[in-house]
Amino acid sequence: MRWMTILLSALMTSATWGADLELQAQAASMTLGKALKTRLLKALEAGDVAGAVAVCREEAPALADAISRDLGLSVGRTSLRVRNPYNQPDAWEKAGLLSLQQRLTEGEDAAAIAHSEWVEKSPEEKEFRYLKPIVTEPLCLTCHGDPIAPDVAKVLGELYPEDQAIGYTPGELRGAFTVRISGAEP
Repeated sequence: MRWMTILLSALMTSATWGADLELQAQAASMTLGKALKTRLLKALEAGDVAGAVAVCREEAPALADAISRDLGLSVGRTSLRVRNPYNQPDAWEKAGLLSLQQRLTEGEDAAAIAHSEWVEKSPEEKEFRYLKPIVTEPLCLTCHGDPIAPDVAKVLGELYPEDQAIGYTPGELRGAFTVRISGAEP
């Protein structure tokens, strides 16, 4: 993980000189996505569903914090139907998620789309915001599909009594990686 962060940090440093904030946001999203998927696959291949839940509950926020710190931005996950209330979308993210959902419904390729824009934080400060869709894959259905195995449902029910992140089907918008880059100018 550390070598990937160093490589992407070097890439982002050169991107900063070119002021390509979208490239920086893509790199942050890609780093978090690949790290999470690798850890989830490892846990699920070992038959450790509780370990997979722990990846999303414990490791994901720590990975997001480390990547954010290493790359000088903020990266995380959000969804219209959250499992962890901490990932609840703000107004900009909700509008962006609805836009991504519509674009996917209209047949656009998830790998080719994102939602980004400059957002005014205050009259003196703007930040670059970015969303990259997370599309439901077969891997996701273990914890986000319907039906969910009773042992998985039990673990999720204990940890997330207000869980909304179930009932997904392959190809459906599961959520998005969300990135904020402050201190830059359009």
